[in-house]
Amino acid sequence: MIIRLVNVKGNLRRKLEFWKRIGKSKFIIGRGYMPLPFLGLPETAVFNNNRSSLVHAEFVEDAIGELVESGRVLEVIVPLLLIYPLSVSVQVAGKKWLRYI
Repeated sequence: MIIRLVNVKGNLRRKLEFWKRIGKSKFIIGRGYMPLPFLGLPETAVFNNNRSSLVHAEFVEDAIGELVESGRVLEVIVPLLLIYPLSVSVQVAGKKWLRYI
């Protein structure tokens, strides 16, 4: 079985002509990615990680490290408004998946 990693970073930029042709939304393309116009910011909320992420802590550390190294996620210093829980899904064959919202 061949597993191919899909890196979505930069895909919008590569398809810029397509978006222009179909009548782009100002919320999709501007000077890069533009934030959606929300009415207000959500209240701060921090959720505890699920038990599965604690049981498979080493896997979680490795998976997050791979996401950071590949540029799919960024480590931030500033406090976030929402921090969602992590969980680990273990398939019947033993394959593990990091799950997050």
